[in-house]
Parts: sequence; C-alpha cells; structure tokens
Amino acid sequence: RSISNGILIVRGDIPEQPLEIKGEDTRTVFETPTNVFVDHQNNLRFTKVDGVTRYIITAGNKQFETSKNVFSLNSLNPGDYEIKVRAKSNLNGKTSLNSEEIFYKIKHKTTDELLNWLIKFTKNKN
Repeated sequence: RSISNGILIVRGDIPEQPLEIKGEDTRTVFETPTNVFVDHQNNLRFTKVDGVTRYIITAGNKQFETSKNVFSLNSLNPGDYEIKVRAKSNLNGKTSLNSEEIFYKIKHKTTDELLNWLIKFTKNKN
C-alpha cells in the first residue's frame, strides 16, 4: 500500500485538446424563467424552473451566476440596467432562452440612508 505526501511539479504548458463528443444532444431546452421582478430590498426574484441547478443573470454588461431564484442587486453601481435571466444547461437540459428584460434604476444612496447605515454600523461595533 502506497502512502505519499509529495508534490508534483510540471514545467511548461500543456496545450488544450478539445474532446469531440459524437452523437446527438437529446436534452430538451429548459423553460425560460418567468415573473422576473425586483423587490423592495433590491433583490431580483423569478420563478424556479424544474431541473435547473444554476441561473445566469445579465444586468447591463455584467453576468452573474446563482443557484437560487433570488439574487441581490446591491453590488451593482448606481445606474440604469436592463436585466434578464436564463436557466443554465446541465445534465438535465439545455440553456433556456432569456427572460423578458426588465428595466431597473439603482439610485445613489441618499444622505439619510448613509447616516442611518453609519449609525447601525457604529452600534454594532461597540
């Protein structure tokens, strides 16, 4: 029985060699996510699609992946966004079409919002 605790060092690049898989892809295309909307807490929400494990969200020119049907938009900079969602392919099915686009504006934080956040932050640090 071999027990080792070693390191393998490889020098140089190994070129990628794509593997061609012959045969027909018999998976069906996933249904398109529906009921896409943004709630009062800046969370994008949409209806789950059966068999899907990942979703691709496009907001402007950025793409995000999530496994849930809820996604926080708080990381986006203020601005106007066209947002759409699609189901990502897996063993169960092919990538869906994009959902209908929704248009959403992320506003700059107001002074009151920033002050309230700062007050909560300082209270949590004591």
